[in-house]
Amino acid sequence: MNIEYFIPLSKAWQRMVQALFKPFDIGKWFALGFTAFLAHLLDGGFSGGWPPGNFRSGDAANLPDIGRIAASVSDWIQSHPLLTAAILIAVIVFIGIVIVLTWLSSRGAFMFLDNVVHNRALVIRPWREYKSRGNSLFLWRIAFGVVVGLAMLFFAVLAFVQIVQYARGHIDLPGILALAAIGILWLVVSVVAGYISLFTGSFVIPIMYKQDLRILQAWRKFLPILASRFLHFVLYGLFFALLLIAVFIAAFLAGCFTCCIGFIILALPYIGSVFLLPAYFVFRAFPLEFLAQWGPDYSVFPDDAVPPGSVPPPPVSPTAGMGAPGI
Repeated sequence: MNIEYFIPLSKAWQRMVQALFKPFDIGKWFALGFTAFLAHLLDGGFSGGWPPGNFRSGDAANLPDIGRIAASVSDWIQSHPLLTAAILIAVIVFIGIVIVLTWLSSRGAFMFLDNVVHNRALVIRPWREYKSRGNSLFLWRIAFGVVVGLAMLFFAVLAFVQIVQYARGHIDLPGILALAAIGILWLVVSVVAGYISLFTGSFVIPIMYKQDLRILQAWRKFLPILASRFLHFVLYGLFFALLLIAVFIAAFLAGCFTCCIGFIILALPYIGSVFLLPAYFVFRAFPLEFLAQWGPDYSVFPDDAVPPGSVPPPPVSPTAGMGAPGI
């Protein structure tokens, strides 16, 4: 079986054109854009890093004593009870907002998927219909986020210890190698977590939708496919990343050419999703077309939903397509 990338992308593009522009219906755009907005509530992220410092070899006395960090934090809390309470409340509120957004996004993922598959713009019906599967995805996302967050925190603590020792001049070659190993492990965990998140959205959610499964059951269905064509799925991730970069560049140029008006529109909640609806549609339809290459059990689109202008493939004999895989 030959695995294609550009053909599924072309089919996804044709479906987008047919759904959004033939004919153009502004009401459909706003309704479908709302489900896309819900599905992508968690998009984006936080950027940050270590603040720049002015450490020099003579500043070792000003660096924190790692052994006294816990005691220092306890002393600070006792000295600032009101500020500590305010910080705790803010953290709890932030966590609560993240949980609510994750819940809404998990249900919205199935709402938007259902609308893309059936070329419609419904809100209430898919919200009710995919409650169970949405809740299953929500619990998975929370658990997965906690595991990844704890792993990143662990690596950050290890790196912090090594950096403090290095700044104090108490580090040797083994310490440098340990810091490099921490960085490599952090990168590996980040890449693996990114691929798991990508595969969940691209393939596991459609399998849940197609076969009415909970997320762990859908992962068990997907893992044999992943194992059989692991390299192709790795390349899929790289191809997907290139598409995202292309869309980002296009959006950036559009914002520049409109004297930053485009940036303001895209930054508006919901309204930005409506303007980006063609891109959201293609990025939702592309993995569905890619997954459909594994047979009818993984073809999410109805049999009659063939994009205009595309020619159905001729019947394939049971012995055909057994050659070396292609890209």
